[in-house]
Amino acid sequence: METNDYQRDQIEDAWREEHNGLRLTVSGLSDFALTIHERLFGPYPDIETLDRRRMIEQALLALDERDDLATPRHHTPSISELFREFEADGVRDASTLRERLRATDCSSTQRDMLVAAYTQYLDLRETIAHPEARSQNAKLTAVANSERSLQDAFPHLDAIVISGFIDPSSVELAVLERLADEFPVLVLLPTPTPDTPTAGIGSAIEETVDALVKRGFESERTSSSDEQPLTETAARLYRQVSPLETPPEEISWHKAPTPDREIRHLARRLRRRLATDETCTPDDILVLAPGLLSYREGIADIFDAYGIDHVYRVSILLERTHVGRAVLDAVELCEQPRSDRIGQLATNPLVDLPNVDATEVSDVQRRLYTTSIDQFTAELGPSEAGVESLLDHVAAVRDARPAEIVPTFERLLEHLGLEEAIETLAPEATIDAGYEGAAFSRISRILESVQTVCEELDPDEPLTEVATALEGVRVPPPPQVTDDCVELIGLQDTPMADFDELYVLGATDGNLSGTETRPRYFQSIGEALDLFERHTQRDRDRYRFGMLLANAKRVHITTPETTIDDEPLLVSPFVDELARVTSIEPTTGVASEARGAREDLQRAMAGADPESLAPALTAAKENGHVPEAFSEMALRGAECGSSRAADALSEHDGQLSTEAIAVLDDRLTKTPFSHTRLTRYAKCGFKYMLRTGWQFEADDDLEPGVSSLEIGSVIHETVERFYRGLQPDVGEPVDPTAFDRDDLERRLLEAGLGAVDGADESFDGVFDRATLQTLFAGLATPELNDYHDPHAETRSGEATGLFLQFLETELDRATDGHRPTYFEIEIGADDGVPLGERTVPIGGRVDRIDTNEADNRVSLFDYKSSSEAGARRRENQALAGVDFQLPLYMLGAPTLFDGRDGLRPHHVDAGYYLLNDGPTATLRPSLAERFDEVDMGAFLDDVVPDRIEHAIDGIDDGAFQPALVGESTAQCEYCEFSDVCDVRHHRRYDVIEQIDETDASTYVPDGARPGDTVEYLPRRDRDE
Repeated sequence: METNDYQRDQIEDAWREEHNGLRLTVSGLSDFALTIHERLFGPYPDIETLDRRRMIEQALLALDERDDLATPRHHTPSISELFREFEADGVRDASTLRERLRATDCSSTQRDMLVAAYTQYLDLRETIAHPEARSQNAKLTAVANSERSLQDAFPHLDAIVISGFIDPSSVELAVLERLADEFPVLVLLPTPTPDTPTAGIGSAIEETVDALVKRGFESERTSSSDEQPLTETAARLYRQVSPLETPPEEISWHKAPTPDREIRHLARRLRRRLATDETCTPDDILVLAPGLLSYREGIADIFDAYGIDHVYRVSILLERTHVGRAVLDAVELCEQPRSDRIGQLATNPLVDLPNVDATEVSDVQRRLYTTSIDQFTAELGPSEAGVESLLDHVAAVRDARPAEIVPTFERLLEHLGLEEAIETLAPEATIDAGYEGAAFSRISRILESVQTVCEELDPDEPLTEVATALEGVRVPPPPQVTDDCVELIGLQDTPMADFDELYVLGATDGNLSGTETRPRYFQSIGEALDLFERHTQRDRDRYRFGMLLANAKRVHITTPETTIDDEPLLVSPFVDELARVTSIEPTTGVASEARGAREDLQRAMAGADPESLAPALTAAKENGHVPEAFSEMALRGAECGSSRAADALSEHDGQLSTEAIAVLDDRLTKTPFSHTRLTRYAKCGFKYMLRTGWQFEADDDLEPGVSSLEIGSVIHETVERFYRGLQPDVGEPVDPTAFDRDDLERRLLEAGLGAVDGADESFDGVFDRATLQTLFAGLATPELNDYHDPHAETRSGEATGLFLQFLETELDRATDGHRPTYFEIEIGADDGVPLGERTVPIGGRVDRIDTNEADNRVSLFDYKSSSEAGARRRENQALAGVDFQLPLYMLGAPTLFDGRDGLRPHHVDAGYYLLNDGPTATLRPSLAERFDEVDMGAFLDDVVPDRIEHAIDGIDDGAFQPALVGESTAQCEYCEFSDVCDVRHHRRYDVIEQIDETDASTYVPDGARPGDTVEYLPRRDRDE
């Protein structure tokens, strides 16, 4: 009888090859004993494992109310194990347990906790379980003590063979002793040292050997008929022996930098082994992965890339399956409805929410500043009805009575479409249908057990019962076809494994240490009760690892040095011990490894120039090693890499052909050019191409309150409405001092409130009143102005609002003769702006232009809601040839004043008017005042038009290279295209030098060049 389910089919197949298949039954000892019980005593119901777990959870919940153990329900697995060991050791009632505990050194708190929990569990078992139900241990005890002959159950049984009987419980030993009284019984205990079976790694079976001898079993030491080359090595482990001078050639060890590189190393080795040795098949290979749970996804991806068919047998956490993740998200959504959980459900590949667009849901969730359901649904479009339907199901679960909680939750799962999605999964799908189906079945059984508890006990929080039951659940591996596949298993599945070559993956201290996994608190209780031995797990794992070595013809071990986050990893103590007795040393690096996958080939080709790579790819293609498509792609990649590595510009540096530009209609080259388009191109040609040409643009984040962009729009609209209401005709100067002050404040208030009412965003949020107070405080009277009182936390500390500050600034300017004349005025026709003998194809809209008859000056302003630092940066970039706004406006402003002879662009004062919700109303110095060392006349007459024409020539010629102005100026950190951009800022000066030497059409702002920008500009004569 094989106690490991993993090997039962293989044992039956091997028997059938030599004997009559009907003469062998393979079963576990407990299953065999339960069959005997049913035949002797009748079909008594079992206490299902899940029902038992629910009972223990409820028993611990009662402890939680008594405060006997902190968060006791979290310790259900440990308590369940203790109860199972109690019962296997003969404990059937609370009084027996109390007597057993009294004889130990457990504390009174521990004794009281265990007795109370067990008493509560027994009471619940009487309430919930079938009246005639018996536990497994009770049935095994009945078999061991049966007055009837066991041969009545199996009258034609000839012999019993038991294998893998390493650490039996007392009740299993009792059953075995009774079986030996009535049947011939042979117990097989493998060991690499049959002469001294309990030496070295054999210490794990010492107690079992003693127990069998005490029960009358006779020991017989049998040597293997086909001893493997590493049997002697396994026999040396954990014994006082001297290291070998020469390591066995059958053992090798490799250290890789990370787990990912470790898996790739193993994949290459397996690929080479299977390709070069016809006698080696996947069935001969076993991969021991003690950390298989964490390695599983990496193994799947990399082994698939290397063409290695494989199967793994590991119980995985419910949340690691798509269906499990969906169910857990649904539970969390019911516990606390949040938009992020709806987003997770909508994007789950096995969830099909009716009338819900997963793309829309995830996009809104990504941009939303909050997880509020109300805010989330308010931003949805077509998916709103589908999400509301989902929320209706969620509300039904939240309101369900205990007896109805499970059916209601199952209706929610039906709404998600999980079962149908699993049934329609194709075998070749990337999602493992076996694990998904097993997860769904596991969930269904768990919900059945919860339903029993809810019906019988009527808990106060039934949804909590569902959530608790699904915590920490593991999904057993589904049946899989293993023929012609490399098998990967954990250490617990290794007994009786059939293999020739062993590969150990991830042999670290964290994965293969032999330490106890149960909490120390419960370990100490078990030790006090003689239920647990302190080093049982260590000795068992040593034994299993050693027996694998003893049965292998060849062993290769791999260990990673660090995690992917560069945290160091320790080598397994098992490997350290193996290295001690064999003197093996690890290898490193990949230089000697054969190429096993396309990615290896690509890595090997990295850096090769196209000239040397082309003939190699041609030969590989002709020999059938790579397809033509791969050869073409690889050669193009090499050409691109070679071009990008050079300073000179090439077609791989954002260079579009004339045909490509034509495909985009005139979006890139349309005239006249605005300052926005020119500035974007000057900062980064690549971004200009994507945003302006292909019109790629990320949606703005959804922030709390009104956006800063909307506030700026309201400010612009307010001041324009205000002055247009004062101006009789377009172009007629306005003198605000000619109006009554109270009338001006009333007009400004009306203009502002009208702008707020007409805004695209609503100002009714929780933060928006404070914003309106910073704008309107102090304006007009409290009777007219609901926001008259200043907000207590204005950033500038001003007691007056922005619009009142603006009005006072305007009145001060009016006393100096300044008269606002044009508002939101267009400059530059379709043909552009004439400048002497040439015309520059530019145009735009100026926020405001003032005139002053006293000094015959013209001043223009652009309203900005940014900070002083932001405005100063724009001014500097205007001088540097990056920002074109103010220079472009200065070129176009004289065309509005045909009647003024001699008005030149440099006669126009251009600056920023800062109006923000600080609140701040500040006039920045004009460009001429900021940069008085520059000859502004020559700058505007020659430099700026040349810059504009050069930039337009670059656009027309398809020169859309990534930013040359530096990372800070281009603001690459915030660019939505950073993931697809290959900008190389460290080489920008070399690239600029190449552009200058080759006279390329690419526009290079003066500010991007080395040194001070002023050095490239005409200087003003200081005597002027």
